[in-house]
Amino acid sequence: MKKVLFLALVAILLTGLLLSGCKSDTTTPATTPPASTPTATGTTTPTTAPTPTPTPTTDDRYGGNFTWIHNGGISAINPPPGGGTIIFRNLCPALEPLFRFNAQGVLEGFLVDSWETSSDLTSITLYLKQGIKFHDGTDFDAEAVKYNLVASYEANITGSANLARIKSYDVIDKYTLRLILTEYDIRVLTSLVGLNGIGVIASPTALQKPTTAENKAQTQMVGTGPFIFDTWRADDFVRYTRNPNYWQTGLPYLDSITIRTIADLTVSVMSFRAGEAVSYTHLRAHETV
Repeated sequence: MKKVLFLALVAILLTGLLLSGCKSDTTTPATTPPASTPTATGTTTPTTAPTPTPTPTTDDRYGGNFTWIHNGGISAINPPPGGGTIIFRNLCPALEPLFRFNAQGVLEGFLVDSWETSSDLTSITLYLKQGIKFHDGTDFDAEAVKYNLVASYEANITGSANLARIKSYDVIDKYTLRLILTEYDIRVLTSLVGLNGIGVIASPTALQKPTTAENKAQTQMVGTGPFIFDTWRADDFVRYTRNPNYWQTGLPYLDSITIRTIADLTVSVMSFRAGEAVSYTHLRAHETV
């Protein structure tokens, strides 16, 4: 009888050891919390499933007004072919450049889709983005680019000296423009990023309309940009409203942009701290347009 009881006890202990060994080799999937099963020998500590990381929302929220203050003055608002002092930061919501520098400082096309330089360095061919419209509904095309570059050079605006290296312009087709050079100079391209107003393109139809000095902005500030010229007051502000037909799908996010000039830096800082410099609602955090 004692022998039978001893064997039974040994069998129970072996069974326990085998079950314990099997349990230690089993991996519970990370996504499924293990069940808590009470046993006669003790309590099991419940395992809490990891808290899932919230998925960022991808919903684009639109609307609101953005006010930007700078200290550089707003003495005039007109496209570069109109002459005068051109400050691109006051024009950029409405007028866009042919080229731009990316975050790494590398030249890349904006309204230009691609370009190539001839092997003998006597010409540069621009291939323009297609299907873009000016705010007045007219086409952005090679003829429009040629008109703007020629008019900007003739107006002798700051930076236009680099255009003197262009001997002539050949319109190859609606969206292809060839620049024939007197000599090759990379500054012919780098000057078309719009920093001095060179290379930003306005509607030739609007540029050729008769106007006055007081109404030039209202008549001629017609570009391809995400915002449309609304109104301005000399050395005070310029306001732009959203372009509903902008060529970049989904943009802009804002309803309007107001650019203000405050000559006194201290006053501009006080305005910012008072909440007057930036006014917005439902503005996507990482976008400015």
